[in-house]
Amino acid sequence: MVKIAIFASGSGSNFENIVEHVESGKLENIEVTALYTDHQNAFCID
Repeated sequence: MVKIAIFASGSGSNFENIVEHVESGKLENIEVTALYTDHQNAFCID
């Protein structure tokens, strides 16, 4: 299992897509362990 951290610098749409691919099995052996963003109201935080 590869653990990854994601850095989001916008609304977080790329983060959401990565998580969806991990959960659906399109990205195998990946675990998202952290999210870092510089936007306090980014969609990906919800």
